[in-house]
Amino acid sequence: VESQEPPAEEPADPAPEQPEEPAPPESPSEVPAGPALRQDHVRYMEGFPQGTFQPEKQLTRAQAAQLVYRLLAQPESGTGDCPSTDVPSSQWYAQPVRALCALGLFDNGTTFRPEAVITRAEFVDLLVRLKPPAEGTAVFPDVPATHWAAKQIGVAAAQGWIAGYPDGTFRPEKGLTRAEACTVVNRMLGRTGDAAQANKLLTLGLFSDMTAAHWAAVAVAEASVSHTPAAGSGGENWRRMAME
Repeated sequence: VESQEPPAEEPADPAPEQPEEPAPPESPSEVPAGPALRQDHVRYMEGFPQGTFQPEKQLTRAQAAQLVYRLLAQPESGTGDCPSTDVPSSQWYAQPVRALCALGLFDNGTTFRPEAVITRAEFVDLLVRLKPPAEGTAVFPDVPATHWAAKQIGVAAAQGWIAGYPDGTFRPEKGLTRAEACTVVNRMLGRTGDAAQANKLLTLGLFSDMTAAHWAAVAVAEASVSHTPAAGSGGENWRRMAME
């Protein structure tokens, strides 16, 4: 049984907290291989109980953990500890958070800050640990070489997972929206989506607050519907799907 996301009625999104700076990151060539990922196109994002997706809502650290947990082939294979005192066993996010800490995908600090908004820098750091690219660099004026996630941001941007803003900045401390998270993860995994199926599903009411005209329509459908893909011109062709 999958863990459920938080109830639909939530307080206003909190402002991102300043993350605890981890140890200086290793260079891409020194980063060990990440954990095994599922090879099927499983659903890794879901909507809220009232039928919405809330694409512009910012993603929390707990929700990011749940997202990644669903992509792992062996999520409980980690051997590390999770000493965080703010992850009680009774919470829906306890299992994914502890599993990711045990795998080394999150740093094992005394606090996890599950309800805090995950920043662009934190999300990129998580994904680079999950699937370490071989190499790549990119430079942004607001990400100095001394920034704790400078190497991870440069690698992820060079790989095309995430881009900067039109003014050339990256804005590492800015929160990431749910729609943006789908887009970044799909790029990392090479999941291109089926535009025709996304249009059909959203037109039929897959989520009440999204239409096929939304800029992230294909990315959100790809992330929220389990399916069997086949390669097609310009994207995927879904052969089978599972509406969970």
